Amino acid sequence: MFDNTANRCVVTSTQRRRHFRITYPESSRPWLITHSKRRFRIHDISEEGIRFLYRSADSQTIPLVFGAKVMLLCGEEVSVSGKIIRMEPDLAVLQLEVGIPYKVIHNEELYLIRRFKGKVRESRRRRGFRC
Repeated sequence: MFDNTANRCVVTSTQRRRHFRITYPESSRPWLITHSKRRFRIHDISEEGIRFLYRSADSQTIPLVFGAKVMLLCGEEVSVSGKIIRMEPDLAVLQLEVGIPYKVIHNEELYLIRRFKGKVRESRRRRGFRC
């Protein structure tokens, strides 16, 4: 989570989920690119799921099952496939059939820590990197 009041990122320490999650600040979000070349900004990512942003007008044209490529900020590209399990206003949740390797998530975390050096802080509520 990006703390706009303090202009810093948050590293979280406890979490109910099974997997590590990275939440991106509005100014630094990677891309989810479908096989049909549609591009969506990623809100947050974990080994088993991705939440991405979409325009409400596009909600009827987003397939419920699809494959895509994730273009992470650290420079890595990962092919994923999955199904939409929830759609909120302007935010969709993609549950991955083939997950993202932990090593890739960890490399992204390290990249973000270096990029936002001095803007990362510890939170007691969740475990994971929140930016």
